[in-house]
Amino acid sequence: VMPDHPLFLLLAEIAAKHDVPIDFHMDAVTEDMDFPKRLSSLGKGNPTRLKANVAAFENLLSHNEKARFVWQHAGSDPVGGMTADLLRRLLEAHSNLYVGLRVAYPRAMPENPRLVNAVLDEQGQLRSEWLKLFTDFSDRFVCGSDTFVNKGNKGDARSPFPGTWAFVRKLPPDLAKKVGGGNAARIYGLQ
Repeated sequence: VMPDHPLFLLLAEIAAKHDVPIDFHMDAVTEDMDFPKRLSSLGKGNPTRLKANVAAFENLLSHNEKARFVWQHAGSDPVGGMTADLLRRLLEAHSNLYVGLRVAYPRAMPENPRLVNAVLDEQGQLRSEWLKLFTDFSDRFVCGSDTFVNKGNKGDARSPFPGTWAFVRKLPPDLAKKVGGGNAARIYGLQ
């Protein structure tokens, strides 16, 4: 479903009315493209072609500027479109956009096809373009990790939680405080 579907527009109206942020899960597709071959092992039933959705997402963001959106999973990008440059452009254009981060262990990178545009490099160092983005928009990023846990196991071995907190410790202290919790408290109205 495209992000500017009438039901999403209605959801934006309801969220704005009640001052509730929307966590939005969407892979960034900047132009129509074939489904990435490197993801074929993730399961059947995926489309062979992906339609561009970033312009439709911008329509949603512009529909009601009082509706706040936290776009989840920056740093764990299966399609390859959620770049630091794209996020910079969207954050500059839409004051109601926030970004949730999913930072995984660098050692998981070679076998994890979801780690295109990763925040950390293969040595576990913070990539400079991401640090600049976090610094320039320090009030707009939150830790937003999740993982799959199946009955009978203790979770996905590639869990993003340790990588996310290791990442937070790499940030300058003031930025770490915001990204690691302060921003989430403000955006989600936590006490």
